[in-house]
Amino acid sequence: MGFSAAWGPLRSCVIACGVLIAGGTSVAWLARADAPGMGVVDLRFDRADSVVSDADKTPAGAWETTVLPDVWHRSHPKLDGMVWYRVRFMLDEPPSHATALFVATVAVTGQFIFNGSVLNPATRFLQPGGHIGSQMTNQSHLMLLPSGLFRKGENELLVRVQGNPVAGGRLSVIRVGPFASLHTAWLVREIPQRVIPQALLTLMVATLLFACIISWRQGHFENWRFVLVTALWTALLVVYLFPDLPLTADEHLLLISFLVNCFTWALLDLIWRVSRSTWHWFPHVLRATALLTLAALVAVALIPGSILAVTVISLPFAVLRLVATAMLWRWAWQERSWRAFALAGAELIWFLGFVQFLGLVAGVLPRDPFMLTPSDSLPMFCVLLFFFVERFVRDREQAAREQQAAIVEERARLLTDMHDGLGAQLTTALRLAQKRDGDPQVLVHNIEDALQDLRFIVDSLDLAGNDLLALLGNLRERLTPRLAALEIQLHWKVEPLPSLDGLTPQGALAVLRVVQEALNNAVRHACASAITITAAPAGRHVLIEVADNGSGLAAGVPGATVAGRGLAGMRRRADRLGGTLSVGPGIEGGTRISLRLPTSIAPRDDSTRW
Repeated sequence: MGFSAAWGPLRSCVIACGVLIAGGTSVAWLARADAPGMGVVDLRFDRADSVVSDADKTPAGAWETTVLPDVWHRSHPKLDGMVWYRVRFMLDEPPSHATALFVATVAVTGQFIFNGSVLNPATRFLQPGGHIGSQMTNQSHLMLLPSGLFRKGENELLVRVQGNPVAGGRLSVIRVGPFASLHTAWLVREIPQRVIPQALLTLMVATLLFACIISWRQGHFENWRFVLVTALWTALLVVYLFPDLPLTADEHLLLISFLVNCFTWALLDLIWRVSRSTWHWFPHVLRATALLTLAALVAVALIPGSILAVTVISLPFAVLRLVATAMLWRWAWQERSWRAFALAGAELIWFLGFVQFLGLVAGVLPRDPFMLTPSDSLPMFCVLLFFFVERFVRDREQAAREQQAAIVEERARLLTDMHDGLGAQLTTALRLAQKRDGDPQVLVHNIEDALQDLRFIVDSLDLAGNDLLALLGNLRERLTPRLAALEIQLHWKVEPLPSLDGLTPQGALAVLRVVQEALNNAVRHACASAITITAAPAGRHVLIEVADNGSGLAAGVPGATVAGRGLAGMRRRADRLGGTLSVGPGIEGGTRISLRLPTSIAPRDDSTRW
């Protein structure tokens, strides 16, 4: 399948992302404005006074000078509490232009107080034993400062930051200046860290619904792998964009760790399968790592005071992601196709975002200019979505080809059946009718056989729900008048039968012809006066028997009464259905022909005629 066939369904996705990025860039460009002149404040604070204190009000302890950005993993390792920051500056006069406060990063929770007024009063701090506080790690902050808050002379900005030993704490450089110019710096972080993830979440929800419907209809296991990855991916984005969940800090950390590990396992497994890598050991190692990681998370959840271990539990997956990157680039170099390089390149971008995230957690990498996570997942999502849509289009095309081939095959079968069976019988009947000394009874038999064959063909086409019982019921209605005219008793012993999976009209016609041949042998060659038809379930099989009270095998039931329609033809049809045919004496004399069919029919050779 060509690129254009799968690109069509993705066009709207690509256009939406392009418009989003271009629009955000345009807004950022248009927002670039400096407002020089009197009454303009433009200050940058890379130093602040700080003190460690859990007090609700400004502490009176010893303040010390701190360089911003302040990363707790370096300045306050393993601190589980709060740090107060204080910045004081002098103004000759309050600003006359729109002024804002911009802070690129506050982790985990921060509250800003300017000249005694709380700028973000809705912020919640973590309380012991209570729910998590406001999660602000992945946000940049731009707050409009009313001119009435400024004072002539000394002004004071207080920032109260709460962190924890796992995520640490952080406060970046603080800027106070014209709203228009700071808005540009805010957009540089807001677009990749909030806007693109929100757009990606919308695309994922729509893709998840689409993939579920397609996978349910097609039943492909590989499609369900994509559904699982998309579902976990969506859950992670929901937690990222809406972090204020009604959970405790430990529960929140365990939830994120569980989702990250499950998602990483599912995505790496899907990537390995999509890339058709020859590294067959990789999925086994991946599954073992996933099981051990989940077991470790369960242990952490059950053992009090061990929550800090979650920072170590995910390290094996970091190694596997590095291995996956090498695996994909090795495969891409061997394939030298744009699909392979697109997948490897998208995974490399995704991996770099993961490396940056680990560096941020460890406090060795800065967030500037912005966090790659989770926007780094957009290329990988687009590539995997393309692979899924490409497979969907290819499957649809294959299904259309198979449907057309089935129609052609069924048409050819009907033509063959009517030509070789019905046509031959009518031709024979025509020749008998043209003979002046022909036996009228033979002519009648040929016409009856032709009509019977026509009825069988019609009945086989009317197959519904793989219901063999309905076929046998139609057969009984057609046989009863004929056997009654020959003064032959028909005993009908048919029980409710299970549906036969895989029974096609061609197979149904084969079953009817086996029963028909058995009846012909009983009527024409065994001279029977009574015939019993039995059908009943037998374990995973269905047993159909035709027994008569005729002369039996000793009289010589022929092996081929008519070319292609004797016992050899009956056995061939039974074998074609995956069943067996047995011929033997009846319990009270005569002959019994038994056809045993499996409840799940799988034809053995599509090229063999029935």
